[in-house]
Amino acid sequence: AVVTHVGAAPFVREIWAQDGIISDHEYYSLEGEAVVTHVGAAPFVREIWESINDIQTRVVALENRVDVLENRVDVLDSKVKSLEQVSANIVESIKLLQKGIRRKQKIEAVTGMMSAVLNGLSLGI
Repeated sequence: AVVTHVGAAPFVREIWAQDGIISDHEYYSLEGEAVVTHVGAAPFVREIWESINDIQTRVVALENRVDVLENRVDVLDSKVKSLEQVSANIVESIKLLQKGIRRKQKIEAVTGMMSAVLNGLSLGI
């Protein structure tokens, strides 16, 4: 059994193919793997990966910020609902207060008339 290695120099792979140690299919497969390995180790590829990793880090940070903002919006929404309920209660209280004030005014008017009538009767009018 012959050990073939992707890292073997190109001329070694060619010799193996010429000597029949490896088939054409194995040769091209090893060549493809060698090219991928070589390109994968290139500085520009590392820079691309670093850039992608930086972008992923920023995306995760943005997602976290969005989560915080969504939580804040939920809190604000619940506070708005509470304020709406309080406003409704205040409006109802104002209506009751106005009703009470009208009733008091009617009572004062009746009491005033009754006082006038009683005063008039006591003075002999």
